[in-house]
Amino acid sequence: MIIKSQSNSTYKLLSKLINSAKDRRKEQLYVIEGINIVKQAIYSEAPIESIIISEDFNLKEAFSSDSITEYKVFSKQRFDELSDTVNSQGIMCIVAMSEANINSYEKNLVIDKVQDPGNLGAIIRSADAFGVDNIFITKGSCDVYNPKVVRSTMGSIFHLNIIKDLSNIDIYNILSENNVKTYAALLDIKARHINNITTERKWALILGNESKGIDDFWKNKASYKVMIPMLGKAESLNVAIAGSIILYQFTCHQ
Repeated sequence: MIIKSQSNSTYKLLSKLINSAKDRRKEQLYVIEGINIVKQAIYSEAPIESIIISEDFNLKEAFSSDSITEYKVFSKQRFDELSDTVNSQGIMCIVAMSEANINSYEKNLVIDKVQDPGNLGAIIRSADAFGVDNIFITKGSCDVYNPKVVRSTMGSIFHLNIIKDLSNIDIYNILSENNVKTYAALLDIKARHINNITTERKWALILGNESKGIDDFWKNKASYKVMIPMLGKAESLNVAIAGSIILYQFTCHQ
């Protein structure tokens, strides 16, 4: 059966989840869209609640195995109305939010009020690439389940423990109780250059807001202040790029 009505319950749920962070929190669900990220979700055994395809989507061509056996079909018009991309690939899923399962506190990332979806997604992707165990996201940051964030993670959202909506003091207490040393990334002439640092066995990198940097709380509480030495005339680096450079230094050059 092809779903053609906007009054369909799945259509209405998808619309709410795509457009409202409040509804995502209430339902504890979010939406992913696109062939590659759906494959990542299946491979990672993410808790997929429902798979939706457009009537013109060739499921057998895109998924050669029998990994998808149950799905709902929307008319192309209804699917395109919901699609968050310019050129839809014809498949999306409703996924349940997962509880974090922290087994190690060796490599951690604190994201403090980063508000651009593309930046947040790119940071999560880099954290995954460099083997970060846990990501703590403060209140006031972009919703990690925003469709643009999820898309920018390129599937890395399924590979990490993400603990969100915490206050700075909550995160500080968790890290302190587990003997994690904190490294605040900021522009400060007194901060240590990252190529002159050997991290503690348990560490957490703190990245701040795109325009304001990290909160004063972390400037006062962090174990160390670190910065990236820059040779050119740029005033600063994009937070996602800066985070990637520091994570590379912390994980590959220690």
